[in-house]
Amino acid sequence: MAPSCTTCRATGCVAAWAAAERLEDLTRPGPDPAGNYYFLGEAARATWAPSVANGVMVLGSGCVWAGARSLAGRRVRPWLLALPATAAFAVAFALRASGDTRIGSVVLLAMMGTAIGLASVALWRERARSWHLVRSLAVATAVCAVY
Repeated sequence: MAPSCTTCRATGCVAAWAAAERLEDLTRPGPDPAGNYYFLGEAARATWAPSVANGVMVLGSGCVWAGARSLAGRRVRPWLLALPATAAFAVAFALRASGDTRIGSVVLLAMMGTAIGLASVALWRERARSWHLVRSLAVATAVCAVY
């Protein structure tokens, strides 16, 4: 759920959190676009589809970082979200064409872990009045990044 403080509305973090929630919906297992891309890659032998799903997963993790960063009023640059997602897609696509999917999965997990780790760092650095609320998110993202 997006925060509702006036500082967040002024800095645009509500939009970043909303985007992260929407991308989380896209990357959640089940009947969703990322899951559909993975399924399409297996069922229809579309070699490009799992690569697109990898890019969507990395983009969703990047939006979590962007939302955490914007809590402190720091600027979020969209190209910093697009670059890792595009790289994850390109690596997965290039390696899938050669028949090796394991390295693409390692890249996916590394980039997602890095984005969630950066979100944890941004949340730990946040020293707002709501620090007791942010702390639980910082711990959860740190655990997720280490996992």
